[in-house]
Amino acid sequence: MIFQFAPVGFAQAAGLPETERNAAEPAPPLLASSSKAPTSSAQDPADAAVLEWFASSLTACDQGNATACERLERRVLNGPPRIGEAEVYLPILKRRCEARDASACSALGELMLYGLGMPQNIPEGTSILGKSCAEGRSGPCALLAEMHLLGRAGHPVDAPRGVALLKKDCERLGGSPCFTLAQWEANEGADGARVQELLTRACEGGSDLACFELSMAHREGSFGVKQDLAKAASFASMACDHDVAVACYNLAFALLEGQGLTADAKRATELFQLSCTLGDSHSCDYLFATNEGRETFTTATQNLPLAVKYCDLGGAEACYKAASTISNSQAESPETSKMIVKFGRLACHRGSPAGCNVM
Repeated sequence: MIFQFAPVGFAQAAGLPETERNAAEPAPPLLASSSKAPTSSAQDPADAAVLEWFASSLTACDQGNATACERLERRVLNGPPRIGEAEVYLPILKRRCEARDASACSALGELMLYGLGMPQNIPEGTSILGKSCAEGRSGPCALLAEMHLLGRAGHPVDAPRGVALLKKDCERLGGSPCFTLAQWEANEGADGARVQELLTRACEGGSDLACFELSMAHREGSFGVKQDLAKAASFASMACDHDVAVACYNLAFALLEGQGLTADAKRATELFQLSCTLGDSHSCDYLFATNEGRETFTTATQNLPLAVKYCDLGGAEACYKAASTISNSQAESPETSKMIVKFGRLACHRGSPAGCNVM
């Protein structure tokens, strides 16, 4: 195994302040989920790879496939989506919301609220989310509470009001409000049993991210949960089935090591590929570093196409390796200098300290 691991805490998952980690530390393969993943650069080629992956779902949704539409809406509501995705989803969501599809309206309301793919319209976005929440959709209820809890979308921080909304909607609906409440109470020092209770209610109510947090709890034996690697893999599988990239990443490592389920290197590589395509940079870097699971290597120069491939898909260290290989193996010219800077910037942007040094 090429990386050392350390899970990300609930503070990062909730979008709350957390002490910055040492950027020189290797990326962990066991990561807590992020309810608000960072958007990527508009020039990032990994965006095109993710959009290509969702092209089949976009087409199917536009043709009326409800399952495909739900997949896209989860992508939005677990987002924000990467640069470019919102613009592609938007026409489909608008048509379906106009046809009074509640889940499409929920996703559309968030795009309006944060100005993703359209001009920001906080009053209209809030109104749409409010209607969806009243109709019993847990995701919009959590988003409305987070506006007060964390001061989002131009709202002042009003933690008591946000917590009150979460408690009410967690009791009423389960799902996302329970997940957000679990994050908040964990950061406020709640005991493990209380956090476990909230996560369980959230997962049972349809929160994929809560299912993933439960997989972490069962793997580590945290929040009062007895360590159970089989349950950890099971919860990770639930989340991976719903495109939670980091869950696919963790499940791949469990399969690789035979932790809680029968070892299956071929299936593990497939899941690393899926996680990478879904936007998880650690999976892309793993695939590059292991030569796509083959564990056989050629020279750095011969590996350059592989480095470029996984840089384009979203890897960080793959980009650094592409930059350093070009620097060390090709004659200096304006073109090679441009390529070195390009790959170095991508590596740095994605969290590679070595990539920042290239520039």
